[in-house]
Amino acid sequence: MVVETNVVIDINVDTSMPNKHPSKYSRIQSEEINCDPGSQLLTQLQHIYTDCISASKGKKKWSPSPLDSFKTKFDGAVFENSNEAGIGGVIRKSNGEINAALSEKIPLPPSVVILESLAARRAVLFALEVGITQSSFEGDSEIIMTSLKLGDNLSSSFGNLISDTLILASSLLNFSFSHTVRLGNVVAHALARRAFLYFSLTVWMESVPLDIFLLIAADLQAP
Repeated sequence: MVVETNVVIDINVDTSMPNKHPSKYSRIQSEEINCDPGSQLLTQLQHIYTDCISASKGKKKWSPSPLDSFKTKFDGAVFENSNEAGIGGVIRKSNGEINAALSEKIPLPPSVVILESLAARRAVLFALEVGITQSSFEGDSEIIMTSLKLGDNLSSSFGNLISDTLILASSLLNFSFSHTVRLGNVVAHALARRAFLYFSLTVWMESVPLDIFLLIAADLQAP
């Protein structure tokens, strides 16, 4: 017999002053999700909180964007025993505060490199959707970030996604692409894993779930 349990997933923490420039997204305050206690949902939550714990050890400290504006980080995550994957993205201000964050569930791409390419394109599109005009973009896939930075590998299996991303980025006044190590990308990775909890796209504006807030706090307080 399968028993469904109401699990309160989000305790959202407002990380800054109210947004003076409302976007197409409204603030999400809380959610209640029905789940089977033995399902993968609880496994994904365990992964997220493991990230929270590990983030406090050897964490790479937050550093402002070289553009002295916004920094957008992104990542992808593959869900075990599933035909789905997750994309996570977070836009932060120069002082480290959250501007916006997203978790999006997508069909499982044919390869990890294509998943990372999709995450990069989604991050740039997300920046445009929330209305920012300049940002640096960071991901932990070296081949994708090098391709975006140099405009390389356009004839590869993910070349069309690189081209799409660069075309989208050209709509910004100023942008850059750079690689970050995995320990410097735990917030985006946790958001990608969190996509498992939702039906499709979930967006937060200057307000994030408690587990994500804990990662941000660890990020800012790292030595």
